[in-house]
Amino acid sequence: MAVIELLIATAAAAAPVPQPAYELAFEQCAETAVTDPQIADCYWAAVEGADRVLNARWREVYAMLTEDDFPGAKAKLLAEQRAWITFKESACDFYDGNGFGSMHRVMAKPQCQKEIIEHRTAQLEAIITWISPFEGG
Repeated sequence: MAVIELLIATAAAAAPVPQPAYELAFEQCAETAVTDPQIADCYWAAVEGADRVLNARWREVYAMLTEDDFPGAKAKLLAEQRAWITFKESACDFYDGNGFGSMHRVMAKPQCQKEIIEHRTAQLEAIITWISPFEGG
């Protein structure tokens, strides 16, 4: 029986992760976009979608951190998130420089921002995984 459970667990772990809705929307948008402003709108909409997912994960983590189970953790996580937001707001700004053409400003900068947001989301999801077994006692 243990071998079957191991095979099932392995198959579940190897299952593909579904693509986020904002990525699917981006692909549909990009198929019809022609001008730089239209393409930029597609990319920035994907950034906003990634940010919505991040905010949902943030609220989930923050709600899980009760003072009884995790003393002082909310304040530390809040300070960490504020520092991360400061970083995020200035990250990828070098694409706005004169040495980069419009393609970098239109595509590379929002792609860079989206990847930073997705990385932070993954960190928050890891926190959820780690603290879930410890909630409530």
